[in-house]
Amino acid sequence: MRLLLLAPVNGKIKVRVLTDRTSTEVFANGGDVTFSGVFFPDSANHDLLLGAQGGTAHLASLAVGELKSIWPAKEGLPSR
Repeated sequence: MRLLLLAPVNGKIKVRVLTDRTSTEVFANGGDVTFSGVFFPDSANHDLLLGAQGGTAHLASLAVGELKSIWPAKEGLPSR
């Protein structure tokens, strides 16, 4: 688990998380705080935990999207 410390801007914290099979990148408040990490997850675990320390937090909105692979499918192999 990683702990990223940042202060709210106008009472809000904006977080963008990009993740793929083995990496996660976090951008908070437009890049004021960033984090990149490589990991090898358990295929059954898809959890993401966000929290607040020393106060409370309210999730105002959440958008989830899927990125398409940049790798072309090879004949006879499943696409990535």
